[in-house]
Amino acid sequence: SAVFQQKLTGSSQAQVNALDDLSTLRQFITGQAPAAFFDLPWFPIYLIVLYSFHPLLGHFALCSAAILVLFAYLNEKLAANYMEKAMLVGMAANYQFQTQLQHVESAHALGIRKNLQARWLGFQESFIESFVGGTKRTTAFTHMSKSLRMIVQSGVLGLGAWLVIEGQITAGMMIAASILLGRVLAPVDQLIMAWKQWISARHAYARLNDLLSGTEPKKAKIALPAPTGALTVSGLISAPPGVNVATLRGISFALQPGDILAVSGDSGSGKSTLARVLLNIWPAAQGKIYLDKSEIKHWDQQELSQYLGYVSQDSELFSGSIRANISRMADDNDEAVIKAAQEARAHELIMSLPQGYETILGENGRGLSGGQKQKIALARACYLQPKIIILDEPDTSLDKQALAELKQILQSWSKQQVTIMLISHDTDLISIANKSLTLKQGMQTFFGDNPLFKKTTRSLSTSYPSASNISISFKHTLPKEQANG
Repeated sequence: SAVFQQKLTGSSQAQVNALDDLSTLRQFITGQAPAAFFDLPWFPIYLIVLYSFHPLLGHFALCSAAILVLFAYLNEKLAANYMEKAMLVGMAANYQFQTQLQHVESAHALGIRKNLQARWLGFQESFIESFVGGTKRTTAFTHMSKSLRMIVQSGVLGLGAWLVIEGQITAGMMIAASILLGRVLAPVDQLIMAWKQWISARHAYARLNDLLSGTEPKKAKIALPAPTGALTVSGLISAPPGVNVATLRGISFALQPGDILAVSGDSGSGKSTLARVLLNIWPAAQGKIYLDKSEIKHWDQQELSQYLGYVSQDSELFSGSIRANISRMADDNDEAVIKAAQEARAHELIMSLPQGYETILGENGRGLSGGQKQKIALARACYLQPKIIILDEPDTSLDKQALAELKQILQSWSKQQVTIMLISHDTDLISIANKSLTLKQGMQTFFGDNPLFKKTTRSLSTSYPSASNISISFKHTLPKEQANG
């Protein structure tokens, strides 16, 4: 949930490695490293026994343990910068590789595959340089620790022999001291061996903690009654996550069930931003959005989603079967899946495929044409008959015949009292909308009855429910500094 939320707010690379961090933390907890902490309580017990033999033996064991810990600390400090850099570069290389795979066709067609490979190899060279630098220091300290361990073990025998000669301990105590020293240093040795895992787990925990702390906990919300599809927007101001300048300012309109709203405007005028805010993907900085009489922020997102349909510009599909895509990965209502496909005029297309509804799609619908993906996305949008459907440039991949079908589909949904918001530049498609909203540089310049709809209603047999008779025209312009923003 936190990964999805952070992705929606604009962060990207952090989420790519979140599951890797979780795996690192899980492996540390379930591995051998934590066992060293369970052996640690025996350290003072064996040390006390050595002190009871002779204070010099206790001092020797305590100093030996301190020197070994100091070696491990110096190892971590001197190698940490190299290993941290290697980890960050490795994460960046993996992220770049994953993003490049999403655009492999463009890379092949434009002949930039070698350039991308060169960039990736640059990351790998930097990773290897940092990793080798850290490994050299770690290896050197490891060998020094092993040598010191052997010297310490021999040293306690020498010290014990001297004490025996002086008559301060017996020969049996000397042998026992050698064995006890091994017991005293055993937990320290285990901790040193687990030191690298501990550092990796600590960094993974810190990154996961940052990820989770940046996500507000979800509070349980009361279940609201099913909406009819009336949508009211009042004084809406919003901007994409991470952007300080508002891209939408002062948007206000009202729609009744069955209305079709055509949203038009120049590129960058805020049309897609408006769609994302209405879908509760991006938050509204100011203003209110009502679904019937309830503000959209009072809805539980999972519950709200069942009343919303959405077709993005790219008709994004998930890896999996067509049935799973249409059912929004629920896979438990075949009747509703077929009904949605029939409403979207996609049933015949699906049945013409070798595996029908069980046809497995690749990443983002790989294997289907743009128009075929669009039909599957339309079927998913109307699955379980939502009350509001938002379509962002749905005519992008459609030919003339498919566009005519899309118009019929939208008119059919309107008859079923579904409220539709249609973002498009196609005047033929816009002509079926009874309401029109025009945006310019993030501001609303017109909302009211669609003049194109008035010209074409005589040739259409579709009748629309009455909507609020609002006609708003804005003639003021933005200051230059706001317009440039």
